Amino acid sequence: MTKLLIATCQPVLARGFEAIFVTAGFEVSVAHDARELHTRFLSHPPDIAILEHALLPGPGILDDLRKAAPRSRLLLLARHLPEGTKASLAELGVYGAVPPTVSPAELVTLVKAIESSGWSAASISARLGHLLNPTERRYVSLVAQGAQDREIAALMQCTERRVGSLRRQLSRRLEVEGRCELALYGLAARNAEI
Repeated sequence: MTKLLIATCQPVLARGFEAIFVTAGFEVSVAHDARELHTRFLSHPPDIAILEHALLPGPGILDDLRKAAPRSRLLLLARHLPEGTKASLAELGVYGAVPPTVSPAELVTLVKAIESSGWSAASISARLGHLLNPTERRYVSLVAQGAQDREIAALMQCTERRVGSLRRQLSRRLEVEGRCELALYGLAARNAEI
């Protein structure tokens, strides 16, 4: 059974996530503050951890968590991350950023896909390199970082309509359903490069 750690300072969110993931068949533990998070990583390293960005006192804790449990995959739950922060998080081994607007079904799908052996980071990275042009690869990378269409449009200097069109084209070409699965391609490709 996959061990999932949920770290959030919001009790309602913690109970909701716990109920969702227990029902989905995960072994779930919850940390309500940074100290408890660190303790749980040392005593019972999770396979996957969903960390609320607001709970983290600074990027140093991510480095500590990676050292304590190098095989754990970290997902960050964050409303907005500045571009420089996203890059530094990737260097610290964060698998990706998930916006809090993600639906429970999408979050479970994301975590199950990460857990499954069918997602090979190297093979997905190679597939993206072969199938996508640099603009499309950048778009997939931004989706994986948790950027919303408005942010992507600003960063890529295009319209939101163009971003939506790009998402639909890539979803058809890569045979994925929704933003969540598209983000997985970006996460896996980035992990193969790190």
